[in-house]
Amino acid sequence: MECTILNDESFKDFTEDDFDIKSFSANILQTKLVADYLQHLSELIRTLDAEIKQQVSSNAPILFRQASSIGTIEDVLENMQSRIGSLKSTHGYSSELVGKFWVGAMKSLKKQMKTSMLDSYHLRQALEGEYPKLLKLQNDLINRLNQLQPGFSDIEMHIIDEELHDSEQTNGKQKTNIQLNECFDIFEKSYLSISLSRLSDPINLMFSSSTTKLLPTQQELENLIKVIINELSVSTVSEVLVNKVARNIAKAIQLFAAKCEQSICTDSEGSQVVSAPTPAQLRNISAINILYNFCSMINKMLSEQQNLSSDATTRIIDALQCVNSLMHTAIHPFLNSVADCIEAILATMHTEDFSQPAASQSDSQSSLYMKELQEFIIRIQKDYFSEFQCKDFMYENLAPIACRAIILFMEHISLVRPLGEGGILRLVVDFAQIELALSPFCRRLTDLGKHYKILKAFRSLLILNAEEFQNNSAIGDVVPYDIVLHHLFSRAPIEMRSPHQAMNWSISRYIQWLDEHPNMTDRLAMIKGTLETYVQTVRNRQQKEFAPIYVIILNILEKDHLKENFSSIFADENELIKQKRNAINNLEFDTINKITRTQFAGEATSERAYSIVHDVLENGIREGNILLLIMNK
Repeated sequence: MECTILNDESFKDFTEDDFDIKSFSANILQTKLVADYLQHLSELIRTLDAEIKQQVSSNAPILFRQASSIGTIEDVLENMQSRIGSLKSTHGYSSELVGKFWVGAMKSLKKQMKTSMLDSYHLRQALEGEYPKLLKLQNDLINRLNQLQPGFSDIEMHIIDEELHDSEQTNGKQKTNIQLNECFDIFEKSYLSISLSRLSDPINLMFSSSTTKLLPTQQELENLIKVIINELSVSTVSEVLVNKVARNIAKAIQLFAAKCEQSICTDSEGSQVVSAPTPAQLRNISAINILYNFCSMINKMLSEQQNLSSDATTRIIDALQCVNSLMHTAIHPFLNSVADCIEAILATMHTEDFSQPAASQSDSQSSLYMKELQEFIIRIQKDYFSEFQCKDFMYENLAPIACRAIILFMEHISLVRPLGEGGILRLVVDFAQIELALSPFCRRLTDLGKHYKILKAFRSLLILNAEEFQNNSAIGDVVPYDIVLHHLFSRAPIEMRSPHQAMNWSISRYIQWLDEHPNMTDRLAMIKGTLETYVQTVRNRQQKEFAPIYVIILNILEKDHLKENFSSIFADENELIKQKRNAINNLEFDTINKITRTQFAGEATSERAYSIVHDVLENGIREGNILLLIMNK
């Protein structure tokens, strides 16, 4: 229709862009063609009307279909609105409906499982033996439900067991996955019981009284490990199940340790070291080797189990502690005997003579006690240590014995009296020999840590003159103070007694006292008391000077970190001491007199102090004794 009107010449004037109704009307009137145009327009209007009717009639079906579609959509929207309203009105009841269905289904399932178990032995046997597969099906079901409704396994439903509701559950709720597992709980208990039997039977068979062997073989250990691996592998379908199976494995490990313990001897027959190993000791060694191999195989198995939970791993590792404890129980009596023999041999050094004033050819050789110690260690290494297959375990337990031997060796060395130059040289050789003697106790002597450092440092101190001890940085930082001070006592004159001599103790009694008092403060307090006894002896004899070694000992004790413990031996006023030294060096009597009056002001002994200073200046006593007399009087 649009094309027909546009192509008609009669409408051309009307459709042009510059059409003007006023000019067009004036032009028509001027030409007096109004009647003709009106007639022509009337025909055009009829044509236009016919065209419109035709277009409307042809497009009516299309319009009807579109109107019908709109009506249908409107009906659908009305229905959806109605249903949404219905859902809103039932909000909060849908989960309750699901809960009722789930609880009802679980009750029915649990009841049916109990009935089936009682009615069919074969069904019960199948479900008990293949419980891990049944548990895997349960987990698959829960996973599928979680896919349909995320978090379904964590939804809490009403519990299905009324007895459990009254006794254990305080809120009356349980998670859905727990409820499903409880339906098959009776099969889990039976499976765990069967699993424990599978783990225990090989152990009981190893130690069966019907067999002649006392301890299991390596092959039997490997078979037991295979059983353990199989039990763990099957149970990895559920973390809960694998933790319970790990508990059974822990019980089996404890049973194995208890069976091995029956073969271990801890009395004198199992601890002697004076002769070849007894049958009981050989049996102990075999038991330790077996226990160590068992622990190693278990640890290797755990490292290869990638899917094992941390709780299960921890439970099994904790159970191995009883095996480790049994190994220590079996070996400690023997090691204690070894340590006692070493201590007894070291104590015999005091029966030898180290007072030689000059070095001789014999002093370049080790002492008799050291030769005896080396022979003893070589023998036990050959007869005993070589039989142990568990080298790591042995080094772990032998290292403390070596450390103890080093400490005892240095304590005894420091107490040797009288001590001459030749004796010092022989002790230096003994230091080198004890390193060789203790080599079977560790892979490397450096593994002994600070004890080996102390041994090396003290050896270097032995060759020093007494005066060189005062400013040596190794004293206190590496070598303990008490060992150094004991050694300095050994270089002192006989009237300056060592601490054990001042107490009228034997050396063994004094060593025991040192063991009972590991605190350095207590040990240095003992030395302080010995020094005070010596000072009192000098006073009683009315001697004018102290032994030079006394000055050296006090200088070592004057180190800053020892002042609090020895404030009664040397003056607290460092500045006064410094001034005294300067005055003594310059022999300024007035200055000494003034300082002494200041320090002893108010004391009843001030006149005695003045007389000491006078005696010092009159008799020309050496500087160190001047200072010591002033500080101690």
